[in-house]
This record gives sequence, structure tokens and C-alpha cells, in this order.
Amino acid sequence: MAYIIDFTDVMRWGRKIANSQVDGAEPFIVFPIIALIYFALCFPLSHWSKVLERKQSKGRSG
Repeated sequence: MAYIIDFTDVMRWGRKIANSQVDGAEPFIVFPIIALIYFALCFPLSHWSKVLERKQSKGRSG
């Protein structure tokens, strides 16, 4: 079972968190943190998929 985390879903979570805060400056804290979390999820998965693609292509040519 695979689950894709869409950028719009992440931004929706960020908006909900930012709107729940009383201070108006909170989005400037919330959205960079959300961006870092999204990057932390996507970058390793992207790297891992490239590694798997390379392994699979070596198996086919040999």
C-alpha cells in the first residue's frame, strides 16, 4: 500500500496550524517548518528511488 503526500495536503495542514494560532506572525514560523518537514520526507525517498532504479537497470543489462 502506497500513500502519496501531496504538497497541497501539507500546505492545508500548515494553514490549519497557522490559523489556529492567535498571533498573526505565526505563519512565518509554521510554513518554513512545514517546508523542512516536506523536504525531509521527499529528499530521502527521491534518493532511495534513484538507487533502486540504478539497481534494477543493472540487473536487466547483465
